[in-house]
Amino acid sequence: MSKQLTIKVTILFLSIFSMQVMAKTTLVLWHSWVENKALWQTIQQEFNVEHKDIELKIQAFNHEEMKEAVIKSGFQRKSADILMMPSDWLGYHNVMHFSAIPKAILNPFIDPDIIEQTIFEDQVRGIPLFRGNHLLFMYNKSLVEKPASTWLELGEINRQWQNRNIKTLAVNYNEMFWFVPFMTLFGGFPVEQDKITLSNKATIDALKFYKQLTLNNVIDEKCTYQCVSTDFYQGKFAYSIGGSWAYKSAKLALGDNLGLANFPTMDGKEFKPMRGNLILAFPKNTFHGMKQDSLMEFSRFIQQEKYQQLMFDEMGLFPVNTKVMEKIKQHANDDFSFSIKQFQQSKSLPASTSIAAVWNGMYKGFALYMKDEVSAEEAVVYMQKSVERKQAILNRKLN
Repeated sequence: MSKQLTIKVTILFLSIFSMQVMAKTTLVLWHSWVENKALWQTIQQEFNVEHKDIELKIQAFNHEEMKEAVIKSGFQRKSADILMMPSDWLGYHNVMHFSAIPKAILNPFIDPDIIEQTIFEDQVRGIPLFRGNHLLFMYNKSLVEKPASTWLELGEINRQWQNRNIKTLAVNYNEMFWFVPFMTLFGGFPVEQDKITLSNKATIDALKFYKQLTLNNVIDEKCTYQCVSTDFYQGKFAYSIGGSWAYKSAKLALGDNLGLANFPTMDGKEFKPMRGNLILAFPKNTFHGMKQDSLMEFSRFIQQEKYQQLMFDEMGLFPVNTKVMEKIKQHANDDFSFSIKQFQQSKSLPASTSIAAVWNGMYKGFALYMKDEVSAEEAVVYMQKSVERKQAILNRKLN
C-alpha cells in the first residue's frame, strides 16, 4: 500500500470514528442518593454498554444541595435531562416545565394509584420508579437495649448518653421534611386541601417542643444529613430519624445492631412522617425535544423488572411494579414488613404548589424562632404569610 493511500485510509477511518463519536447523544441525570452511588454506576455502565449511540452521565448531589440545584437550573440554559426526585417536587412545574409523559411509555404493571400521584396540571409528569420515601426511627442495638416508646422517655434517658459522650437522637435539624412530622404530634400539618395551615396553635406547640428538645440536648441544632447517616452509623448517636431510602446503607454499616422501632408517642398521639414516590422527571420539556428517542430508550431500560429488583436490593425502597413487589413480599423479612407498616401510617404528600411553597417558605420563620429573634407566635404568622406568597407566585406562573 502506498504512503498516500495509507494516509487516505487513515483520514477516512478517523472521519468515520469522529462521526460516530459526534453522533452520540448525551443524557445527564441528577439524583441525591449519594449513599447509593454504586447502584447508579451499575445502571450507568449497563445502559451505556447496551446503547452505543447514547452516553448516560450521572451527577449526585447531597440532599441539601439537590433542590437548590434543581430550582436554579430552571433559570439557566444548561440543566439535567433527567431528574430522579420526589413526586411532590412536581409543584415546581412553573419553574422547571416538566414534560408530560405519554402513558404508553409507562410500564403496564405500575400500580394505577401511583400513576395518579404523578399527575400535575392534568398531565402525568413523572415516571414512577419506587415508593417509600418516608422516615424511619432507627436505633443502635449495641447502645439501646429497649427503644424509647415516648418522647418523655427519650428525654429522661438523655443524660446517660451525655455521660458516655454519645448523642441521643440524630435529625436533619433544619430540613422541614424532618420538622413537619413534629407538627403531627399536636394535630397539625402545613396544608389542607391545597390551603396553607401554619398560623395556628399546633405549629406553635411544635416549634416550642422542637426547641425544648434542642435545649435538653435530645437533638442537636448543628446536625445536617451527616448526623442521620454517617454519624449514626459510627455510633455517635443512639437513635436516628433516617430515610427509608438509606436503610440498606444503615444495615450495611451496623449489621445486626440496626434496630427499627415505632416513633415515640406523646400523650398517646402519633408522630407521622410523610411519604411520597420517587420518580423520573424531565425538566424544560426535554422528553419532547431533540433527545426524545434517547430518553424513551432510557425510560424503558430503567423500568425493567431487573432494575426494580436491583433498586430494592440496594436501597430497600418499594418497587412500583406490582409483579416485583409481590415476589418481594413472599420473602419479606421483619424489617421490610415494619417499613411497609410505617409507610402505610405516614401522611401522603400531594404533588401541588402548596407543598412546594412549604419547603421554600417555612424555613426562615422556623430559623428566626430557633435563634430567639421572634416568638413562636410571631414565627407562625411569618411562616404562613411567606408560604402563601410563594404559593401565589407558583400559581400565578402556572396560569
